[in-house]
Amino acid sequence: MDRVFEPDNHTLMHLEFQSTREPNLYRFLGYAVALTLQYRQPVRTVVIYLCKAAVDILERLDLG
Repeated sequence: MDRVFEPDNHTLMHLEFQSTREPNLYRFLGYAVALTLQYRQPVRTVVIYLCKAAVDILERLDLG
C-alpha cells in the first residue's frame, strides 16, 4: 500500500500510485480486506496513474 489516510472517523482512504495499467483490481481488494480486518472501517481505494492513461483505464470494483 502506498498511503492510507483517515479523512473522518468512519472510513479509510487508500491512495495507490501506478505507473502502468493495473490488469485487475483484486490486488487492491486484498489491501482493503486487510485494512478492514485491522481497523473495522470501510475502505475507499483511489488509484492515481502517474503516466498518460487511456480513457479505458478507469475501472471500478464496488463490493459495498
